Amino acid sequence: MVFRVLYGRDKSITQFYVCQSMKRLGAEWTVREFEPDVARVLFFLLMDKDMALKQEVLKGIPKHCVDPLPDRKAERFFMSLREEVIEPWLSKETLGVDDFIDMVTNLYLVV
Repeated sequence: MVFRVLYGRDKSITQFYVCQSMKRLGAEWTVREFEPDVARVLFFLLMDKDMALKQEVLKGIPKHCVDPLPDRKAERFFMSLREEVIEPWLSKETLGVDDFIDMVTNLYLVV
């Protein structure tokens, strides 16, 4: 699923999981459709806080040919996401949405 969000730009999967996660966390916005890149950023920001979203990433969606994230890769990815991507991005105002996505992509490739 992480691969699909990062590379496939699967707008429907990203939108669905962002909206579901926002409901669970009590942070639902009235906007139902986000710009694709903003939805991608929200997906990873929410994944950092929402255990149910992490579980979905670990399970994948086999009936839609969305592979689960391998356990070892998931562990390293989840542990590094906040420290290496989210905190630096939030603390540096000059970084934009594209920078965030690039940082997540690099992390995904390295772990």
